[in-house]
Amino acid sequence: MYWEFMRLDLKSNIIKLIDSNGLFGVMNNTKWNNLLAALSDIDELLSYRVTYIDGSTWPESDSSYQYTSELAQIWGNFRAIHFIDIDARISHSRGVLLEPEVLDHRDKVIAICKEQNAKISLTECGVRVWGYFQHGKDIEMYKYT
Repeated sequence: MYWEFMRLDLKSNIIKLIDSNGLFGVMNNTKWNNLLAALSDIDELLSYRVTYIDGSTWPESDSSYQYTSELAQIWGNFRAIHFIDIDARISHSRGVLLEPEVLDHRDKVIAICKEQNAKISLTECGVRVWGYFQHGKDIEMYKYT
């Protein structure tokens, strides 16, 4: 599914990847800015992982952590974002002998995505916000009610 890695800071490379792989955008800079600003207002510290249209991720797949809470690191090259996975589960320690308390903020994230009219899918641990779809590929989308 993923393509040759290339410099995603060059607009011409991004356009080539979009065209050659039949991608079409469902987000734009304004939508990404509004969505990420609204998500940053959630009291809890959510975790994020970005997958770019060339298949690269941030944090990198060989990193010691798969998600980051550094939302500010995502701002910038929105044009190259294929999707962002949001881990909506927050784990709070209850001591050494007790299992941590896990709070699921998926409903908050879904409500914000709905308000921002973002296209999302549900994942095992949260929500995937799509920046691009690929022609001819079916994606199970979350249906807002």
